[in-house]
Amino acid sequence: MKKLIAATALTAAVIQAPAYAQSLDTVLGGIDFSVHGFATAGGVVTNTNTAEFVRGDETSGADKTPTENVDSNLGVQATARFNSWISATVQVLEDASIQTDPIAWAYVKVDPINSLSIKLGKLEMPLFMISDSRDIGYANNWVRPPNEVYALSLNEELKGGEATYTIPVGPTHLSGTAYAGNSTAYALGTSYPSWEVRGGELRWESDWVTVRGGYMSEQNDLKPLLGFPEHDKYTFTGYGLSTDHDNIVAQAEWVKRTSAGYAAIVNATGWYVLGGYRIGKVLPYLSYASTSKSDIPAPENLSGNQNTKAVGVRWDFLQSADIKFQFERVDTKGAQGISFVDQTPAFGNDTVSVTTLLVDFVF
Repeated sequence: MKKLIAATALTAAVIQAPAYAQSLDTVLGGIDFSVHGFATAGGVVTNTNTAEFVRGDETSGADKTPTENVDSNLGVQATARFNSWISATVQVLEDASIQTDPIAWAYVKVDPINSLSIKLGKLEMPLFMISDSRDIGYANNWVRPPNEVYALSLNEELKGGEATYTIPVGPTHLSGTAYAGNSTAYALGTSYPSWEVRGGELRWESDWVTVRGGYMSEQNDLKPLLGFPEHDKYTFTGYGLSTDHDNIVAQAEWVKRTSAGYAAIVNATGWYVLGGYRIGKVLPYLSYASTSKSDIPAPENLSGNQNTKAVGVRWDFLQSADIKFQFERVDTKGAQGISFVDQTPAFGNDTVSVTTLLVDFVF
């Protein structure tokens, strides 16, 4: 019910946003307002009742009873541009993640000189190929980012600032981003304050190829286990490559998560590859993803070994809407994996089938 009320409120905000923008523009004068939205609606079902399939940091998900909670979301983004070099953006997102704050982004952007942009406020950390658009289903070819990679990050938002400088390299361009601030890490249904967050990203883009690499480190305030430290240094490293040329679509990423004091529990690597061939407005695709946890013995891990084979298809039936179907076989190697919660002792003996059908649209 809470989710339904929030979604209704967001929809009402989108419908009334142009009137609000026009009213504010009349009062304040000369401010350029824009409002955009995105949504995903659909269902997920699996072939087991011994665990629930989730996306990222969700605490409940899908089993043999179909549910809409895994991927369904609704977001609204509003931007006010005050002049040619300063603007403010707020994004409100309602989904099923563990994070309770519906305000995903709230920042001021300043472009003091050509090629340089500075953002201050609540931001999305650039940890992945699609950090800014990971929740916008229509912007991505797959049903959801592979948990084997995207669920490894314990953080999403940054409270602080970032600076990006872009230079042309022939017909392409190279950009470098540096950021700093505070954050919150989410693990095992609990949030942990993070500070001294520092990171950066390099990204090279042409008309049809993108290559990126990034690194982030932070200090975490933990509830210590017996014999473990109260504070911990946590790092996240990632590299990615994507291409969309003619009818060929391909994408791959590799990430590594490390901890100084909790290596046996936290350390893990993940990677995936995706390939597809576009036929008109239809894109069939295949993907393979894998996660490997630390090989140091530990009583528990934030994620276990897992791999997922997936086949899917995207159909852009409207200019701003698509339908997606995806079938996955998730192998948790007889343990908890990274995509499941509420496991019973019997879980982990078999590979789990996950079937998803959904609609993405932007407005």
